[in-house]
Amino acid sequence: MAFDDNGDFLIANFGLDRLERMTRDGHVTVIADTIDGAPIGKVNFVLKDSRGRIWLTISTKLNPWSNSLNSACDDGYIALLDKGHLRIVADGFRFTNEIKLDANEDWLYVAETTGKRVSRLRVEPNGSLTDREVFGPSSLGDGLTDGITFDEYGNLWATMFLAD
Repeated sequence: MAFDDNGDFLIANFGLDRLERMTRDGHVTVIADTIDGAPIGKVNFVLKDSRGRIWLTISTKLNPWSNSLNSACDDGYIALLDKGHLRIVADGFRFTNEIKLDANEDWLYVAETTGKRVSRLRVEPNGSLTDREVFGPSSLGDGLTDGITFDEYGNLWATMFLAD
């Protein structure tokens, strides 16, 4: 979830495969459930940047989605809603999960759950993403990469689940 400019909730509804807006009085509307005329897939995370753009992760397009957890499926993608237009800005991720922008919003960091890694992409002024690279180790070890966050010093932390 994220907040819209007016305090409404933006909800990445994984269960219903859509991005929603919920007002403070509980009214829910669908913002997007398709992209390029096709079902959007498993919407996992929503992030709003300082320019008011909305970034989404779609973990997989597979149905049932659980098939992507035990495979080398790399159909996850990142979509950007900018000025009312939703577009895919990067794809080929292994179960795209949480995303974070660095403090200057120069880089977008991506937790790839089944890839067991974090990738990052340079953010262009128009929202395009370039210069994709693995950030840190190519594998974070046992378990699956879930959430990521920056600490006050700018260090990136990743949460691994199903790992000791």
